Amino acid sequence: MGADGKPIHDLTTAARRDRTLKFSLWAAGIFFILATFVYYNRGTIEANMPGYIHSGPEPAPPLEYSLVAGYFQQDDTRTQDWVFDFTQSNFGLVTESLGNGASMTPWQSFDEFLSSLNKNANKGETFRLLFIGRAAESKHNVASGKYGPPDFDNFKSRHPGDAQFNWTDPQITTRGKVQTERNNAFMAQQLSEQKMPAPQSYYVSPLARTLDTAKKTFSTLDLPLDRPFRPVVKEDLRETHGIRMCDKRSSKTWISENFPNYRIEDGFPDDDLRWDANWRETPDDHRARTWRFMNEVFENDKSTYISFTAHIGSIRTIMEIVGHRDWPIKMGEMMPMLIRARPPQPAEQDDQQQQQQQQQQQEAQQAAQ
Repeated sequence: MGADGKPIHDLTTAARRDRTLKFSLWAAGIFFILATFVYYNRGTIEANMPGYIHSGPEPAPPLEYSLVAGYFQQDDTRTQDWVFDFTQSNFGLVTESLGNGASMTPWQSFDEFLSSLNKNANKGETFRLLFIGRAAESKHNVASGKYGPPDFDNFKSRHPGDAQFNWTDPQITTRGKVQTERNNAFMAQQLSEQKMPAPQSYYVSPLARTLDTAKKTFSTLDLPLDRPFRPVVKEDLRETHGIRMCDKRSSKTWISENFPNYRIEDGFPDDDLRWDANWRETPDDHRARTWRFMNEVFENDKSTYISFTAHIGSIRTIMEIVGHRDWPIKMGEMMPMLIRARPPQPAEQDDQQQQQQQQQQQEAQQAAQ
């Protein structure tokens, strides 16, 4: 008997029950935390499991890409991105690298320089200037600011919207429209006053915000007759897809009805077959299909001046592929990249061609002066 008159074995049984209950509650809590973590990170976990089959192509690029640095301020590590304004700096063109005669603008000198690079390029090698634009501010960007990026990216974005916003393939905001109007005015000034070469071809992501950004930026410009604004809608240029409703595109029918001047690539399905509510595209898959997109453009499009309208994820992937510094391009902004594309080279031949390229650039600069 215990001091309170109760049998000792009853106390022992009660203590055991209490410990069992506490352990059960603790185990249930741990299980809930682990289950929640696995649920919200299952795409990344699955992608790293042995035998996992990626949705994208295996990265076996037939072309190599590299940045030709020194001609735009954005690729110079000394340029302070937080104060830089591309509309106030002639798109960032470094005039000192070119030299120009009294009768030519810096852009006309650059055009002669780029023409000389391509004229003297090695077999299979080309040099292109990309005008890359990021989608203007859209409703999901405002919602992300409202809830905070962690909450929006991991939880809220899984839903079509809230009482204030619909962020399923969202439209650009009023502020986004102002950003496109600024770009439009800037491009008009560049073309007319600076004699900047207009893009010869245009490519755009199939998401509504990029389709509209490109339209409002380029469609009303006074373009040369042989360089009309007829963008090609490319699935591989879209933002990282899966899970988040803001990265789910509208149907092919909707795109055709709302952007009748746009050309949609062959094999483009009406419904968004790439977007998955339970799987987020991995960085490796995004990189592989971005490389595939660039290969297709550079192999089949002979244009020297090309416009891409895309998203921050795709733009950063392009920067990584070509070796551009991580330039924090803001919503609705544009930037140029001078790119060299060529077939893969053996290491020894690569060193020789790098020396040859440096000599070609010097000769091209002298020819442009």
